[in-house]
Amino acid sequence: MRTYDVCVIGSGLVGASTANALVREGAGRVLLLDRGNAGGGDSALTFGMVRRHYTNPVLIQLSMAGTEILAHWDEEVGVGSGAYVPTGYLLPVPERLVEACRANVERQQGFGLDTHLLTPDEIADVEPLLSLEGVAAAAYEPAGGVCDSRLMIDSWLLDALGRGLELRQHAPVSAITFDGDRATGVQLADGERIEAGQVVVATGGWSPEVLAGIWEVPFNLVRIQVAVLRLPPGQVAPAAVTSDAVSNVVVRSAAGRDIWVVAYQADTPTISVRDDCQ
Repeated sequence: MRTYDVCVIGSGLVGASTANALVREGAGRVLLLDRGNAGGGDSALTFGMVRRHYTNPVLIQLSMAGTEILAHWDEEVGVGSGAYVPTGYLLPVPERLVEACRANVERQQGFGLDTHLLTPDEIADVEPLLSLEGVAAAAYEPAGGVCDSRLMIDSWLLDALGRGLELRQHAPVSAITFDGDRATGVQLADGERIEAGQVVVATGGWSPEVLAGIWEVPFNLVRIQVAVLRLPPGQVAPAAVTSDAVSNVVVRSAAGRDIWVVAYQADTPTISVRDDCQ
């Protein structure tokens, strides 16, 4: 039976970055497992938006720290790239949300974030393509933008593998093993048992299944569809990543003439099993 100091389940953004940090900090033998290809789960489907506009102080500070890593990838990781492009992030809001948006901006400014509340005339200067119908104001972060989750994962893994990380792909975990209330390792779907001093679960939407009978994961799964649209030659693309709270549409530019669009709907049904959403 193989023995490790830490076993990380899931090699997406959280799992890959955690495994990278563990080997960098000398955590001993670290094993990273994935049920499929590395980075091929939820993280492969991310919208790739970089923003710090949150109401929760912890999320504000975490997103600020994460953006600093993206902005200084060469110094922080030293391998590959996060493909971070600071296009700016814009959050237009209707009149009923102006004061709440203003309070969020002031909260974020209190942590040192460069963010501002713009008037409709100022919004037009930042994103001239945006319809201002129903828009009363907007929060704007000049350093918001886009990144590439696949490149980030590949970069973290390449660096970690060079530092001794062991990566096993197509190795689905069927159970986490315990001695009393302490995790002692995992059992794979083929029956192989692996011992570990600590087990990290970073399985995203599959976490309720991985942790079934251990802990009831407090979140609901919702299927969100992303439309990939291709602009005709000569058509100007959106400048800023925009989360429009008036229309509930989110837009970002992508490679070439492509733009990605999400339309949030209030009646989107929840999903009980992650594999039901492909």
